[in-house]
Amino acid sequence: MKFTFDMTVGQLLENPKSRSVFEKYTPQLVHHPMIGMVKHFKLKDLMQYARKANISQETVKKIQTELESLS
Repeated sequence: MKFTFDMTVGQLLENPKSRSVFEKYTPQLVHHPMIGMVKHFKLKDLMQYARKANISQETVKKIQTELESLS
């Protein structure tokens, strides 16, 4: 399976490999009580709000790189 920012948050969090990437870089979001409300969003659409959630562009790039390297 190829992991990309075109996948939904729900798809990525359901898979243990991709979920571990988010737990590594953004554990506060993975375990947020309202995460269920954004599970249907594509990750690329949600990442435009990263700065508002105090997630740096550097962290976003690390997440993207690590997700794309998963197989």
